[in-house]
Amino acid sequence: MTCLQDKWNGQIALRGATGRSLAAFTSSSYWVVDVAVDYKISADLPAYCKGYNLTNRAYELNGSEGYQGSFPMVARRFTLGLEQRI
Repeated sequence: MTCLQDKWNGQIALRGATGRSLAAFTSSSYWVVDVAVDYKISADLPAYCKGYNLTNRAYELNGSEGYQGSFPMVARRFTLGLEQRI
């Protein structure tokens, strides 16, 4: 939509890691996808919709040898909101 071009913003992020020690992590690698869409209602009021871990992958960012899976990340989740700028 050309007329709304300056009002929309979108982002896609691919995050992951490979080569991790199985002594510290439950998996040697992981990949997750995050997506965000923003719409500028006005200059001071953007609305947003964000989706995290859309692949719903179980993974950990922190590991500890002998305690695999002790620090799991959150499963798939979504947030909607408005942000008032003053």
